[in-house]
Amino acid sequence: MTARPPSPDARKRRIGTLKSGCAAICLLVPAATLAQDADEAIALDPITVEQTEADNDANSVVATTVTSGSGMPTDILNTASSVSVITEKEILERNAQTVEQVL
Repeated sequence: MTARPPSPDARKRRIGTLKSGCAAICLLVPAATLAQDADEAIALDPITVEQTEADNDANSVVATTVTSGSGMPTDILNTASSVSVITEKEILERNAQTVEQVL
């Protein structure tokens, strides 16, 4: 007696079952690697940033144009941004001690 090869429908069902099983494993594996709770909090030392002299852009590479999603190069000064500059004077006026207080 010779064995018949499986029908194309049976092969598709097996492949579908295999794909479903792999997808289930891919969904369940990340759940096993969730962040663990630490036994105790870790306190980090404070970091102090100080500047000894004024800095300028004379010795650095400065971008003059930017290319956005449109692909058109635009002058960087005409590009919208959400950057705020907080000066030393403003930090002193606020009496800010942490980055959170500055922002």
